[in-house]
Amino acid sequence: MANLPYYEQKDIENIQKLRTMLKELPPFCTEYFRGIEPRTSTRTRIAYAYDLSVFFDFLKKENPVFSKMDRMDFRLEHLDQLTVTDLEEYMEYLKYRFNENNKEVINKERGIMRKISSLKSFYNYFFRVEKIVFAYDSDSCLHSCPPQRSNTKITVSCCLKTTIHKIFFKTCAGLISF
Repeated sequence: MANLPYYEQKDIENIQKLRTMLKELPPFCTEYFRGIEPRTSTRTRIAYAYDLSVFFDFLKKENPVFSKMDRMDFRLEHLDQLTVTDLEEYMEYLKYRFNENNKEVINKERGIMRKISSLKSFYNYFFRVEKIVFAYDSDSCLHSCPPQRSNTKITVSCCLKTTIHKIFFKTCAGLISF
């Protein structure tokens, strides 16, 4: 490795670090990182892995539905159970929290927005590969609902999910007071 240029050495180190981080995330996260690999740098993927780790920590620590679950037991379907309140609580949690070493962490708007961006990318990836049926949509709920679903109840539910994600991803800066 000593004969490699500096940037290639760093890339290898980052890949090793990412592999270590992925061992502590739910198994379906590996698919996401494999899917975004061609379009992202190793440093970006490490940042995303950290941000997702914070998100799953939040769910485990703060959400009563998931508090008894081990992080490795989370399934992709669990993301479908999140509500507007859960997402608002996550944004509030990001402002001030304690990390795994019980060290105080304070995020400003930029740090919160990066974590939101990571989560948005995560959701959008699984929507694109049709593993979840909803995702952030800036136009209408029609794009987030599969066309074959014409049942009014499903459409309303899907529109609710789209609304949740519009609030979370498009207007989250207005929900957070700095």
